[in-house]
Amino acid sequence: MLLNGNGNGNGNGNGNGHGRSRGWRQLLGWGAGSADDLAPFRKIAMQLNYDLSRDDAPRSVLLTTVAPSAESSTGVIELGACLAGEFSRRVLLIDATMKQAAVSRRFSCEHKPGLMEALADSQRNLQELVLSTSHANLWFLPAGGNSTKGPGVSTERVKEFFAETERQYDALLIAAGSVLVDPVGLILAPQMATVLLFAAAGQTKVEDFAAAQDALEFCLARKVGVVLTS
Repeated sequence: MLLNGNGNGNGNGNGNGHGRSRGWRQLLGWGAGSADDLAPFRKIAMQLNYDLSRDDAPRSVLLTTVAPSAESSTGVIELGACLAGEFSRRVLLIDATMKQAAVSRRFSCEHKPGLMEALADSQRNLQELVLSTSHANLWFLPAGGNSTKGPGVSTERVKEFFAETERQYDALLIAAGSVLVDPVGLILAPQMATVLLFAAAGQTKVEDFAAAQDALEFCLARKVGVVLTS
């Protein structure tokens, strides 16, 4: 997938309800050696496509990890490709891995303005920051030029930003760092329709996994899905 530069990301997504259902909690396998690398993400995309179709639910999905790893940045791209390509969703990928700018680095745009600038300035035109990709239904918002400083904005501004952005796209997929190391994921989690927590089979410590789940529950994440990777 390639970046094409600034693009018009206006979509027809709507709805930003704030129900507190915690019913969606699944264990999903990824990386089991399938010849089709996108196959596991199709399963997740099908569930998300259903969830995001409800008018009373937010359209934002946060991908985060237990321990520091590249799984959320890889996952957000693959899942975005499934939602955009196979379900014809207009999808905005957002890099919220503030310290690493992991997704932005993959697209070689880690020095471009993005999420940080959008959060810091409510008057900033989002479409000046959003980059188009080689996929017609997929856009990307980099972490931002000052990403290493982290989000020094209020919770109300974060809430306002996602409510506004959800009205422009069918789905927002946000990549964040480890919930045990980087607080950004916990700041964003309450505003999300779903949080996907990535854990590595045979590598993630049981106590770390439990601590990550407790942290997400404490910050009132609506729904948490567990993606077990190998």
